Amino acid sequence: MARLPQSKFFRSVKAISGHQLEIVMDTNSFIIFDFGDRLQSIRFSVLQEAELFNTAHTDGFYLLFGEDDKPKVKISPSDLMDLLMTDRTREFPHYRDYESKEEPTN
Repeated sequence: MARLPQSKFFRSVKAISGHQLEIVMDTNSFIIFDFGDRLQSIRFSVLQEAELFNTAHTDGFYLLFGEDDKPKVKISPSDLMDLLMTDRTREFPHYRDYESKEEPTN
């Protein structure tokens, strides 16, 4: 079994209206996160159910949805940072659009 770090990351989490979470980090940073755009993803689609979404809680190390002993969704601090910093709901150009082209030489 993996060992958890000694210091916690999350102080509290609370589901609020509009599929949003009110998160207080252990550093006292306060985050309002809107899950609205993420509910269409495979990973978070179960959170469309308000009854499950409203079970949001934390053990200090993860954001959890569902019963304490068997959460249906578990979000780590690094997953939360990815959700905050990367909009995976947008359509991105194809990789080939970014292929490097040879620079002209003088």
